[in-house]
Amino acid sequence: MVVYAEQIIFDNLLADGVLMYSVCRILGVRSSKTRIFLSAALGSAAALLAGIFGGWVAWVAKAVTAPLMVWLAGKRYRPKKYFTALLLMLVLTFAYGGFCYLLLGWIGYETMSEIPIGLVTLAVCVLGVLFSRLFARARRTGQFAPFVYPVAVTVKGRTIRFDAYLDSGNTLTEPRSGTPVLVVDASLLRSVLADAEKSVLLRQPIDGVRGEWIECSTVKGKGKIFVFRPDKIEIYSGDKPNTIFDVMLGVDFVRKIADCKALLNPKLLAEVRET
Repeated sequence: MVVYAEQIIFDNLLADGVLMYSVCRILGVRSSKTRIFLSAALGSAAALLAGIFGGWVAWVAKAVTAPLMVWLAGKRYRPKKYFTALLLMLVLTFAYGGFCYLLLGWIGYETMSEIPIGLVTLAVCVLGVLFSRLFARARRTGQFAPFVYPVAVTVKGRTIRFDAYLDSGNTLTEPRSGTPVLVVDASLLRSVLADAEKSVLLRQPIDGVRGEWIECSTVKGKGKIFVFRPDKIEIYSGDKPNTIFDVMLGVDFVRKIADCKALLNPKLLAEVRET
């Protein structure tokens, strides 16, 4: 069987693109179409080198490009998240490949050499997109408790409900009291604080609540966030609500992670586990 360079490049570009899309979607890593494309292009180049030279060149190309592909796909990894993404990439590579070859073998192909490369790529793409979307949907509905928690926040006697993502990087606390901060997107408070989005945009105090601007650090650098004390919050573990009164609400514009626009402080989760 003759395999052309264009076929290797195209097939690996698609497969690696789906692979890196899956990694970023599952872990909630911030990315973009451009980053996914560049990462997949690097993987295609490595596959081309492996196909041309084979032997030790193939192994070196794969060993060097895998960490670089993960680094290219995401924006500003924390070390722990980066190595988790790298491990997940390797696991998904074997999982997607193994499943597809098993499925195609079941269809009627007895050896790997009989399976058209394009058909393998198509199977990987379909499987990767479906798996990523199903995983994201499950997290959005709270089925993956270690990551996503349903939350109810009561402000001025009115309750709003949303899903919050457990962010290990959210260690924000109110400076004087050390009270942990639940960071929420201003749009989530629209029904109880009509001017929340406008106030955050103009960097002004939010009318209707007593709060202050405090220093914080994000992936974008240092800045300030408006915090105030809600009446209470409830974090759900299954169907059981765990009520927390000693908490601050931080209001900002939050980029979606795993379809959530609120970031849980791990200290709040520790309180839930203790109750």
